[in-house]
Parts: sequence; structure tokens; C-alpha cells
Amino acid sequence: MSGKEVYEVFAIRYAHNAKRMRNENFVFADAHDVPMPLDYFVWVIRNEHRTFVVDTGFGEVASLKRGAPLLRSTTDALALMGIDAAK
Repeated sequence: MSGKEVYEVFAIRYAHNAKRMRNENFVFADAHDVPMPLDYFVWVIRNEHRTFVVDTGFGEVASLKRGAPLLRSTTDALALMGIDAAK
């Protein structure tokens, strides 16, 4: 491939906020204040030589403050991809 590295990108869902409203998801005010659930992801970019974690997410304390229950910890989410979060 002419010296270019090829990477895979993964989005791993780890939290969900079913009560999120549309106006909370945008910077500018929106008159359509209706439910707009939001999912939260840890992003991984990797190939056989490198692994990048782009967004490390949030933990249990922030989960409670945001009203976004964790589906799994970010450490467990990364483990699904064979990634040791401690590294």
C-alpha cells in the first residue's frame, strides 16, 4: 500500500442517557425541546503496530451527575477490544 498505514476505528458504547432533551445536545438554543437520547462512546484507532484511545470517557461519579447510566466501565469497554486501560 505505498507506505501508508491502514487503521481501523472503533466506537465502543459504554453509557446511555435516555432522558436527555434535544436542547441539551446543541450549543445553540433549539425550540424543539423533545427527547433526544444520547449514547457515549470510547473511541479506539488501531492497526497491528499502534493503538490510540481518542476519548477515555467518564466514570461512575460523572455518570451519576450526568444522569447517564454506565453500561460498562471504560476499562471494561476497552477490554472488549483486548486493550489494557492501565497501559
